[in-house]
Amino acid sequence: MSRRSAEIAFAVITMAVGAVVMRGAWEHDIGWGDSGPEAGYFPFRLGAVIVLGSALNLIAALRLGNGAASFIGRSEAVRVTIFFVPVAGLAWLTPVLGLYVASALYLAVAVCWLAGVGWRRGAAISVGVPLLMFALFELALRTPLPKGPLERAFGIY
Repeated sequence: MSRRSAEIAFAVITMAVGAVVMRGAWEHDIGWGDSGPEAGYFPFRLGAVIVLGSALNLIAALRLGNGAASFIGRSEAVRVTIFFVPVAGLAWLTPVLGLYVASALYLAVAVCWLAGVGWRRGAAISVGVPLLMFALFELALRTPLPKGPLERAFGIY
């Protein structure tokens, strides 16, 4: 796939996303009411910015010409795949183990294996970041995140 084809495809996809946002906002009032902006005011304008930016990207992509370089080479594809596998594991494990355990495992893989950080420092990061996330979201902001079996084991609700 050429870079031009990828740029055109991405511009069309993001333009469609922006149009969907605008359409959804249109179902609500998109103007300014007596008490300030209506429910669809900001989403409609955000969708319009996405559509406009996508249109500009589409024009730029169309100007690239047919001789544009390939979108991704073999070495880049390998690097993307190596990065994607742990992220896919995080997405797969979150509903099963909860966000905190899944993110600890993800960080262990990403920090120790991909970034080459030592296991001692990697373990501190892998445990410390989820603990910090728990303190921030669960305790300070009182925003519950998926905890998986830990919720039942520790009686956290």
